[in-house]
Amino acid sequence: MADGDTPANEPLLSALVAGADLSPHGLYRHIRHSLGRERVPEASLEMHWRMDVFRLHQLWRHG
Repeated sequence: MADGDTPANEPLLSALVAGADLSPHGLYRHIRHSLGRERVPEASLEMHWRMDVFRLHQLWRHG
């Protein structure tokens, strides 16, 4: 629900929820899909997630 109003060009707030091993939470891909976001190949999912987290931190710091 937190990302229901997130514009398509902004990172998902749900990216801030990480797995126990500091990797993308298992629902990250599902949330992206549910919101109609582009599919990210499995091989690049973690890097894409890390970029979302980085962008969110930048928005928070400079917002």
